[in-house]
Amino acid sequence: MSRPRMELVPGIVCTFPTINAVTGLTIGTFLPMLWRDIRKHNDCLRGDSMNGAARIACPHCGRNNMPGQGPSCWSCGKPLSMTAQPVAPVRPPIISTAPRKPLTPTQWVLAVVVGLVLLCGFGSLFQPKSLTLGDVGRLTAYEGRENVLVAVTKEARESLTHSLVAKDEEGGRQLAGAGLLFIVPANTQVRIIDRDMGVWQIRVLEGSSQGQSGWVLREQVTAIP
Repeated sequence: MSRPRMELVPGIVCTFPTINAVTGLTIGTFLPMLWRDIRKHNDCLRGDSMNGAARIACPHCGRNNMPGQGPSCWSCGKPLSMTAQPVAPVRPPIISTAPRKPLTPTQWVLAVVVGLVLLCGFGSLFQPKSLTLGDVGRLTAYEGRENVLVAVTKEARESLTHSLVAKDEEGGRQLAGAGLLFIVPANTQVRIIDRDMGVWQIRVLEGSSQGQSGWVLREQVTAIP
């Protein structure tokens, strides 16, 4: 009996009996099965798969295997101990586009209170040190002057303030001529020995007027840093 020659793959000529003696399959039923196996084999070589899953490489021979074809490699017959791990897709971050809710009246009040507390707390850090009786400070002259006029009595201090406000230079000279004023250089150290509304009584601690006492405005005595 002659065997038909068929060229299933270009360059490869196969011969088959008309009826397979073992399985009883005819050429019409056997060829589609063979063609399916050849396509599956080619898909494995290219790394493709019919269901889109990743290919499985044999850890022994390195051949590609189709997912679901069995626990053994189609090439070497050894078990497949390595399986492909699918890579999870990278999802873009979710950005909320919902508008923010406005603050409630209670939240506004709380925010204002917290802001005022913080403002007062930070402001106290930059305030000059407050002075009281017994403290030592420095005399501060008005802008453009190098000396401070010190009144001997509290009444003389009030008269001097009135003369300065009224720009009465003659009144100031009369106080100085009566010995009710003396001059102390700015930045001279003094000690506060008494106080009254808006004025300090100070005692000079250094310089030519050391030991003398008199009255000056409170703003004319500053704390020593």
